Amino acid sequence: MVMLGGANGGANGGANGGANGGANGGADGGANGGGVFLRAHADGYRSPLLSTALIAAHDALANQWNGEPDMVPGHYPTDNTYLEDLRYPSQELLLDCQLSGAVDVVGSDGEATLRVRGEPVTTITRPDAEDYFETQLAWLRAYADLRGDRMPEIYEQVRDTMAFFGALTHLDMGRRKYTLMMLRAVRTLAIKVETPMKFFCRQKRPIDYTIRVQPMIQTPDHSSFPSGHATEAFAMATVLYRLMAPGEEGGADLTGDPQEGIDRLAMPFLAAYRIATNRTVAGVHFPADSHAGALLGCQIGEIFHRLALGTSVETRDWVALDMNDDFLLSEFQLGGGGDTVTVDPDPILRSLYQRAQDERE
Repeated sequence: MVMLGGANGGANGGANGGANGGANGGADGGANGGGVFLRAHADGYRSPLLSTALIAAHDALANQWNGEPDMVPGHYPTDNTYLEDLRYPSQELLLDCQLSGAVDVVGSDGEATLRVRGEPVTTITRPDAEDYFETQLAWLRAYADLRGDRMPEIYEQVRDTMAFFGALTHLDMGRRKYTLMMLRAVRTLAIKVETPMKFFCRQKRPIDYTIRVQPMIQTPDHSSFPSGHATEAFAMATVLYRLMAPGEEGGADLTGDPQEGIDRLAMPFLAAYRIATNRTVAGVHFPADSHAGALLGCQIGEIFHRLALGTSVETRDWVALDMNDDFLLSEFQLGGGGDTVTVDPDPILRSLYQRAQDERE
């Protein structure tokens, strides 16, 4: 979520590093423009020459300063208006820290459970039928015919899915910066959930079943199940739909619930579904991986929403896709057993989420 320079600074320096990132690129792009730790100066990039000049200016201007104060600083506000004093990357980091303690994942070989505040909300179990994933290979063969058409999307979505949601609504660092912050935050939360989920569920990739799948991109080294791209995309779609639904035509009659958005084939879920399906087209995921990831992502998005508002979240466990079936959005049902887990609101997320809601007005 938060760029700390290095490889990301080089890749994203011009785009995300602000004026200094664009001017200085590379290492300074992430550090000066979008990094957590402020290294840029008031109107220029950092350098030994500038630091030497500042030392000389200090020696000339401070004169015989004895260390006594000459100003009386006011106190920081005691409420969340203090967030206004923090730069955008610092707000993101604070939000990440708050959310990281709200959820965790427990599990064993083949099964993993997502918990919020220690209460289980979603369990995903890897299908154990010996021929389950072998049967799913037929869908990879069928989808491979789309590789030429989808190549630009697939290649870009290896590292960037946010742009495809940004094409649906105006996401930028001006009028929609808090909407963008919410999507980045829920994406980071999804990554923190999907990583241990994959560790516990540990499923081989399509390339492990046949030399004929020949993926068009590099196969990742971690578990195929559940799909991380599907998890992240549907988590972002869930939060974005929650924010967008009230402003749509007939929005007064919309609840913003993810199943509602899926049933309506709302644009955020169509985008998420295409991102997920592209991973099967590329040859690195089974449809069942994306089906499970979609459920997990919607649950993460709902937990995020509930942490902002302080209401209960419905428990939902993954019901395995039939081994012969494809993952189709038009037939996708989140299900649920009717049980709920009460989620106390996080005051920092609530404050920042409200700002995202205000941007839609």
